[in-house]
Amino acid sequence: MQYLNIHELSGVLAGRSINAIYDDVAKGQLPKPVKLGNRNYWDADEVRQHLKTLAERQHRGGA
Repeated sequence: MQYLNIHELSGVLAGRSINAIYDDVAKGQLPKPVKLGNRNYWDADEVRQHLKTLAERQHRGGA
């Protein structure tokens, strides 16, 4: 299992800002992070699957 920190996640999301990432999490457009120590991390596989699901919904014309 691989975890992404906020900066790595930003890179996966083509440079999306940290504020925009947290806004996306709040809107349910990205999975919630896991807190390890005092930092947030995202499961890389979960992020990929979530983005794939969103893309499929958009392709079908759903929200």
